[in-house]
Amino acid sequence: MISKFFYIVICITSILSTIPQFAYSLSVETHEALNERISKGAWNGFSLDNYLKSNLALNNGVNTNLNNNKIYDWIKLGGRYEDRPPNYISYIRSVNHFHDPLATSLSTAGFSGIWDTGFLSGISSVEWSQWPLGAQTIQVLGSGNYSWYDVRDYFYKALTSTDKTTRDNNFADIFRGLGQAMHLVEDMSVPEHARNDGHYSDAYEEYVRAHPSLVDSATASPIFFSMAALIQPSVYGTAAPVPIANLFDTNQYDGTNISVTYNQNIGLAEYANANFFSPDTIFKNYPHPAKVNTTAAQVEQYARDGKRDTVYYIQGYTSQRLAAYSYLNKWLLFDQWKYNLDDFVYEDYASQLLPRAVGYSAGLLNYFFRGNIELTIPSTGIYAQTDNATTGFTRITLLAKNITPGTEEMTSGSIELVVRYKLAHDDPFQSNPVATDTEFTYVTVPESNNVNSIPRGSATVLTFGTGQSTIIPLWTTDVYLQVVFKGRLGNEDGAIAVGLKDISEPTPVDLFNNMDKICLFGS
Repeated sequence: MISKFFYIVICITSILSTIPQFAYSLSVETHEALNERISKGAWNGFSLDNYLKSNLALNNGVNTNLNNNKIYDWIKLGGRYEDRPPNYISYIRSVNHFHDPLATSLSTAGFSGIWDTGFLSGISSVEWSQWPLGAQTIQVLGSGNYSWYDVRDYFYKALTSTDKTTRDNNFADIFRGLGQAMHLVEDMSVPEHARNDGHYSDAYEEYVRAHPSLVDSATASPIFFSMAALIQPSVYGTAAPVPIANLFDTNQYDGTNISVTYNQNIGLAEYANANFFSPDTIFKNYPHPAKVNTTAAQVEQYARDGKRDTVYYIQGYTSQRLAAYSYLNKWLLFDQWKYNLDDFVYEDYASQLLPRAVGYSAGLLNYFFRGNIELTIPSTGIYAQTDNATTGFTRITLLAKNITPGTEEMTSGSIELVVRYKLAHDDPFQSNPVATDTEFTYVTVPESNNVNSIPRGSATVLTFGTGQSTIIPLWTTDVYLQVVFKGRLGNEDGAIAVGLKDISEPTPVDLFNNMDKICLFGS
């Protein structure tokens, strides 16, 4: 006779073993493929590769190596690690990957637990993506901190740290974290995750994983979320204030206005919820898709003709196959199970949902790096000068202008200068090249005149250094100036914006007096 204790252990083990299945959305392989494609491509006017080269001086772009992985590999790994971090216990991050746009509040929009019992329930992915700084690993033990606030903090530390190891570690965490944030957006393209359906067996995600060509098609024709809608204030206010919440849910669809979900300014969860079924919500729990807007009545009539081996498909909404119906299912099972979702249905679903998964995830990447500062030479015509060979350059002045696309203003922030250079081992002002350090030296200096905004219309003067400490020694090469702004950008507080300038190396100038006049050959 099996003991009661042994039976309980078996039950608990069986439930826990379902965690990697019920909560996953797209397979980790699909997330990896989507993230890699997005990180390498140019989308809606934004190229991560170009940004890394022109704004961060990472001259190999997405192929830059950081801690034994290229940047695009870190983004790709982020697509895996949001579901499957390196440690097994953290698989339950995925219970926080659901968002029901028709829930009465953000606090009730997350996963309601296995079979709606509350066991292993989660918070909305909108909240999870904006969980407080350093708090994700507390919510899900040992899983790491990769919310929007965490990744933004890594960005700031990577830019302003003067230690190479610290910079590299933070840069790696930036791109892994962005990959994990993109994963959350991509999950909203899975009807189960927009409909509070735990999907306790493989379905849509397995079909997509088995057909990698679907990713090729989606990246060839992405559907982008409106950038104008993305920079609008978050519909969730202080509960999730960063406007990336709008990628998930714009709070426009209320269950009665289905037509609003066809626009490109609609949240991805709203689109998936309103136009597609999950296995356990076919014509139930949600107002749309509704039978009256499909061919359901006609198909049901045909399906009762006794041809048990015939499969019929209902259509409607975006005209894809919404669900399969057969007399055999009707005859064998209860009435609510007569509909099912098969591979042909999932093929049509993927053709509609994956292009938005690509376009919306690319939009998140664009939004994170959108802050852009143009640096130009000041009215004096030089960035810095000195007549003291022992101290080098102790004050740097430049002009800065906000050139972030759109109309977002850059206000109420801190401004720092990061100088990057290589130190020459001998006087570089000679005919033959001299040896230099192999690694860059970094110096970070705050703005000296309490300037806290960078305007759009005209450049503002920024001054760095008090005239006491050396910022750039005389014997330097490969000098870059980088301005880092951290503050309010549009509707986001604590945003990061960056400007970069590759400047000339220190140049000696000979001064002479040309006021005297001489007579030479009568002139």
